[in-house]
Parts: sequence; C-alpha cells; structure tokens
Amino acid sequence: MSQTINKTHQGQIIGGIFSNRENADKAVKAFEDLNICSENIQVVVQLDEKQAKDACTDMLSDRGFSESQARYHDKIIREGKILVAVHEVTDPAPIIDIFDKYDAEYNPNGSRNLREVV
Repeated sequence: MSQTINKTHQGQIIGGIFSNRENADKAVKAFEDLNICSENIQVVVQLDEKQAKDACTDMLSDRGFSESQARYHDKIIREGKILVAVHEVTDPAPIIDIFDKYDAEYNPNGSRNLREVV
C-alpha cells in the first residue's frame, strides 16, 4: 500500500514498499510511462551494512521525509524491502493506482493494505 509521506512545496511525496524487486521495477516503469520525471522517482534498496548505518535515514530526511518516517523506512529497507517514492505529486490518484496494481505494501510484513481497509 502506498501512503502519502510528506507534503513538499509543489506536491506530495508518495511511497510504496515492495518485497519483490520485479514489482518495484514495474511500478517505476509505469511512473515513467506517466511522464513522471526520473528525478522525482526514488528507489531505495538495502546497502551493505557499513553504508546502511548512516546513509538511509540521512538520505530520506534530505529528500523530504519526516525524521520518524525516515527511521521507519530505514528499518524496512534494512530488512530487505524496497522503497519506491514519487516526489512532487500534485495528483495522487494515478500514483496510488500504480502502487496498488504492483502490490506495494504498507507494513513491512505486507500484512495490511490500507487501500483495502478504506
């Protein structure tokens, strides 16, 4: 499940968590097909342990995530999940549809998809 993570000056950041690299890649391709600028598509995967200690939380905070959200996503990335984030979103519906289509998760274990609950 994707979620709105933060609002920026020109739009929102919407992210989705994937267990499967193939689905993450398909979602990125779908965003590109929507003519979303590649600079506004961010894919974060697990780094080696030394790089991961500082890089993820700092990098996510620098890209507009709140500190608590950056820590949460850092944790799930360390668990081997993939974070795909789309920045500067002004119309969230097609972004959320793509995340849903390619099985983005909300919880790190994939147990809860808020789109189904709402």
